[in-house]
Amino acid sequence: MGNSSTEVICAVPNFFVQSIPDGEQFEVQKARLQDGSEIFRDMFLFCDPSPAVAGDQVLKLQENASTLATLLRLLHNPPAPIAAPCSEEDEDDIDITARVDIDNVIPLPVLRTLLDLADKYALSDSIVHSLHSHLAAQVSLFPLEIYAYAVQHGLRKIATDASAYLLYPSLSTYTSREISIIPSSEAYHELVLLHYERVKQLKDLLRGEEIFPHGYGKCLRHGDDTRLAWGTYKHNLILKLEAGTDVTAEMRGISSTLHQCEVCHRACEAALDMLDYKFRKVIKRIDQLPMAQK
Repeated sequence: MGNSSTEVICAVPNFFVQSIPDGEQFEVQKARLQDGSEIFRDMFLFCDPSPAVAGDQVLKLQENASTLATLLRLLHNPPAPIAAPCSEEDEDDIDITARVDIDNVIPLPVLRTLLDLADKYALSDSIVHSLHSHLAAQVSLFPLEIYAYAVQHGLRKIATDASAYLLYPSLSTYTSREISIIPSSEAYHELVLLHYERVKQLKDLLRGEEIFPHGYGKCLRHGDDTRLAWGTYKHNLILKLEAGTDVTAEMRGISSTLHQCEVCHRACEAALDMLDYKFRKVIKRIDQLPMAQK
């Protein structure tokens, strides 16, 4: 084995893997490699020596020691998957401002390396699924990077989830260099359409929402003034709407402009609650685009 160092990857090793560039050797369990990687499984299937000449078998790979150690640890100790933050039934009501607890999530730079290795060595579905769950758990933190990666690798569900966190800021605030990581014009165009359609729906929602629907709850003393204030506030908000605008939060500012009247404020709160309910139903992901549902 020369002067190469040896690192033990598992408790009961029965096989050696060596980094050709660095000469470092790793003690591993052969079964872990076979079970976790189609590439290793094929290698052993076609290249295994007979038991009579097997001896201390060494598989030599053109990987640096650091990368090889990462791969072997991944095969011997796959990460546990991260539970999805919500079920598919809850997706329409998901709070797009929510942040996930990432204490147990693999950091994105490390995860990228693992995903590249998973692709290169055709790792098992269970390992890949787990890695994808760690990627999905970070869409709120790195939406653009993860959207771009998911689009490039055909991970439609993750790309869709990431698009919900790309409503703010406006796409126009990104530099051309930042946007260039999106791998196709079609994927970028979907985001543009999402912003356009969401703003359109928000405007339609605001225009149609009244503080005294059909006259219900109207204050006899201040009703006309309150309706005018509501309409003016809506109009001013419509002029500056963006895809990431929290319409309900912005409209709550109207409370300070109303008369100190219990009836008017009660009607305002009821209208804001209804607005918030409808606001959560407005399009927020690319899979909700009209063309995506045909």
